[in-house]
Amino acid sequence: MTTRTTCGALAALLIASSILATPALADSMTMWVRASGTNAAAHLVDLWNSTHSDKIELTTIPDNQMVTKLATGVQAGEVPDLVSFDLIYMPDFMKAGFLTDLTADLKANPNFASVAKAYVDIATYEGKIYGAGFTPDVSILIWNKGSLQEGRPRSGQAAAHDWRNP
Repeated sequence: MTTRTTCGALAALLIASSILATPALADSMTMWVRASGTNAAAHLVDLWNSTHSDKIELTTIPDNQMVTKLATGVQAGEVPDLVSFDLIYMPDFMKAGFLTDLTADLKANPNFASVAKAYVDIATYEGKIYGAGFTPDVSILIWNKGSLQEGRPRSGQAAAHDWRNP
């Protein structure tokens, strides 16, 4: 196993991204992250870089440009070593063969047993694992239980007190 593969697999486990490039020896790795994940990525890249000889160079991509940039990069052969993108696109990239199988490296890591099953499931295709969770989504569903029970759901934005007190 090369240094880049080992570091890449561990980085994927720690910062939950997928390796797109083929393994080779290098002193640095590149990582693309959506703008919405920049703060978390910067913190974890700083942690990685402070404790490893292989450094990660972080590039922020506007959220609405990530998929296009990745697809264009794949066609041009210019992709990052690590990427954090919206999990909704993970199946498409796995099925297209754009991601590297990390199964053996991830399962060999002693921390793998503590990875949330949902993160493993979303990054698994045909029995191979192509990534791990990075940042949980903050999407939530809020409803006014009283209004729904009365059969009068509201639409639009309500004041905070409306949500707490039906």
